[in-house]
Amino acid sequence: MTKITEDLEFQKYNLRCIHYHLSSLVSYKKGNYEVARLDLYLDHFFDELCKGIWGNDLLKSHTIKLFDTFSIAWKRYQIEEPIGEDGVFCFYDPKWNKIIQNCLIPLLDHFEMDLINQNISIESYKKILSQNTRPTDEELLERGRTLYNLLIKHDIIRKG
Repeated sequence: MTKITEDLEFQKYNLRCIHYHLSSLVSYKKGNYEVARLDLYLDHFFDELCKGIWGNDLLKSHTIKLFDTFSIAWKRYQIEEPIGEDGVFCFYDPKWNKIIQNCLIPLLDHFEMDLINQNISIESYKKILSQNTRPTDEELLERGRTLYNLLIKHDIIRKG
């Protein structure tokens, strides 16, 4: 099997996938946060890119540093914040929105410029950006009912 550092086309493919998932984290769309979490947070290619193990032939060193900064902030957020793994409630969290503003958007701006300079075709995150997008009232009520029923089921609270 070819190492990713030896296969430029495979690197380009992975960069397009990573860009797609990062773009989907900028604003709320049902399921995107969870998919990105599974595909990026747990992906060793993303982790290696953030550490600068690969991508150096296609991305500027500053962009790779921004990857590392975002990765650290996002992982810390998911571990330290009770809603860090929840794709519904995190979009109401000022801490997550601060990570978007201070880490993710600067990363995406530089990342997209590098990809364009390498003639890698992408759709800009700015086309889907809607920072005021939030989960619907129905999604919040559904989540609340699920949590309520789970607490009752495990005798943590009682109906009444």
